[in-house]
Amino acid sequence: MAASTSGALKQFLEGQGLGISVFRDQAPDGTSKPYLTVSEAVAVVPDKLEDAAASTARERATVDIWMDWKNLGASIVNGVNPGGILESYALPGAVAKALQGSRLLTSGSGAPPTTVYGVLVHNVGPRLVERDENIVHVPISVEIWRNL
Repeated sequence: MAASTSGALKQFLEGQGLGISVFRDQAPDGTSKPYLTVSEAVAVVPDKLEDAAASTARERATVDIWMDWKNLGASIVNGVNPGGILESYALPGAVAKALQGSRLLTSGSGAPPTTVYGVLVHNVGPRLVERDENIVHVPISVEIWRNL
């Protein structure tokens, strides 16, 4: 069982065959792009049931995609000529598709710390280009319906 929702998101996303690394909160310095970061508990809203006891919650989390924008080097990188686009336009959609409706079920230690009833993707983007740093950043806002 994962110790946190972000740990469960990390384990789940790593198992989706996207071929990129996933980190909680921040990637280590020097990590090559693309990669994902996961921030949990952006907000947690308890739901009261018929007996007025809060036993479930909706937890907001953010999955951030970090990619190189262009090949600024003098040589070919990943089959891209200098000046060409390195950004994957398909990656944000693939991450959102993997998350939408998921229960974050994984085998072994990656299972969520509580029962997850479903993940709802609220929005993908906006796509943010940091031109000076040659980085594309795409945040994905999700809501995790889970036991409290």
